Amino acid sequence: MKKFLIAFFCILSLNIYGQIIESGSLDVFYFKCNSIVSVEWDKDIEFTKGISLEEYSKGEFSTEEWYNKVLPTTMRFFIQKINSYTSMHGIIFKNNSNDAEYKMIVKPTKLSRKGGGVTVFTIKETSSNEDVAVIKQINSGGLFGNISNLLSETYSRAGKSLGQLFEDVMLKPCKVNTIVESNEINYSFDFSSLELTDVKAKEFFVSSGTEISGKTIIVPEKIRSLVDGIFISAANKKLSKLGYELNNQSNSNLEVVISFVEVGKEGKHSIVAKLIEKRSAKVLSRLGVKIGDGKLNSFQNLFCEQLEKTGKDFGEILKDDILNN
Repeated sequence: MKKFLIAFFCILSLNIYGQIIESGSLDVFYFKCNSIVSVEWDKDIEFTKGISLEEYSKGEFSTEEWYNKVLPTTMRFFIQKINSYTSMHGIIFKNNSNDAEYKMIVKPTKLSRKGGGVTVFTIKETSSNEDVAVIKQINSGGLFGNISNLLSETYSRAGKSLGQLFEDVMLKPCKVNTIVESNEINYSFDFSSLELTDVKAKEFFVSSGTEISGKTIIVPEKIRSLVDGIFISAANKKLSKLGYELNNQSNSNLEVVISFVEVGKEGKHSIVAKLIEKRSAKVLSRLGVKIGDGKLNSFQNLFCEQLEKTGKDFGEILKDDILNN
């Protein structure tokens, strides 16, 4: 009976996510903010029925094209999809990053010409090289096109499935009962890990006085005041319904640290925030908001429009979070 139940739950988890966590866990990513995970392909790929790369390709590509074109294209689709679920929570996956806190080794096994098979994702802490988690995923393969298209389709779905698994961990409930001693909540902004992913976004920030040196970014008071005026005002409209207010001069026992993760095309951006009990430095909960494209013309107007949307959404989420604590 015990073996039956174990098998049943394994099958159930495969149906939901397409993968099983074989060892370790992803809990290390809970409450992580602005962490980078390097994605690396294990070059020793096992093809179905033990065939060689030459037999697998059937003349569609050379060995050089496999490593320089087919695999990089597949990797790009995979990373784009997984980041669409994790970037808003502060976890960014990058291809072969040299400064990543963690790395994920992707090893396809029993890889068919349609992209089907089993992929093992081994996540390691970069500094110690110790395993954090090993995840096995069953891939059904793509439907149309050449091998490159089929692999891109397969690993785009794999990225979605894995991204949802990470997102579930990062958003799992973690409520701690606490007493809110006043109707004010202190707040602060953190731009230290901001990534500007669009040319116009970078132009706007630089023209406003932002200093960028390598990976160091210093956002001027002009930007901070803009964010403060629009974002906080919008959030406070939601919080006021509970009688609360965000105030950066408050002596409240609670503080919200709001980190801007990304600002990109047409003003869309992602933030993550931590609600902290200041005396104990205990993180009470973690919030994430991601805003899509705007409608106005100039980048500044688009950014302001999105800040108002983000502020409203953030205020609503924080309001619910306070109610549930």
